[in-house]
Amino acid sequence: MKLQIERAHVEAMVSEFPELYALTEQLKLGNKAVLPFHHLTTEHLSYLRALYESAGPGMMGQAAQIATLQQALMEEGERFGEGDLEKLLPAIAAFLIRDGIRGWLFRANAAGKPLAFLVQRIDFIPQGEEEAGRILLDLKANSMARIASVTVMVRERDIVGKTVAEIFAANGYLKETAALIAAYDRSAEH
Repeated sequence: MKLQIERAHVEAMVSEFPELYALTEQLKLGNKAVLPFHHLTTEHLSYLRALYESAGPGMMGQAAQIATLQQALMEEGERFGEGDLEKLLPAIAAFLIRDGIRGWLFRANAAGKPLAFLVQRIDFIPQGEEEAGRILLDLKANSMARIASVTVMVRERDIVGKTVAEIFAANGYLKETAALIAAYDRSAEH
């Protein structure tokens, strides 16, 4: 999952955290910097979330995404290893059900406008002689009066050392939270 950070927020972050100076190189080509979320520490993410929250209602979607990402990264849970793909399947189901509100996954996006997906199906394909094992999640969303379908593939190499929440975050999806649903509802009203 990549984060897209506007110029003003990049400049504020660099003044607070000089080690992020490399982000200013991207500003030479545009008004935004893009980087994978795992390049930022917990402290960096907290500061970015505070910047978004103080920017007002227009940035609440971004703030909600960062808060949910932080929650996913701090979640205590089983870390999976090599050979644990089949064991991951029931863990995904439990993760999706636990504390469910509407049963949605949100696709994280740079604009902070959450797109909600419903999990339609989960398939486990065991490792064969010629192909690697994988888990496939079929997701559907109502996007601009059309049904959007997406398939998320989780392979064994994607799970090593990660919790279920981290696996989803790495694929760009966040489990529903009250903040994400509120941001979604606000964007749907407009």
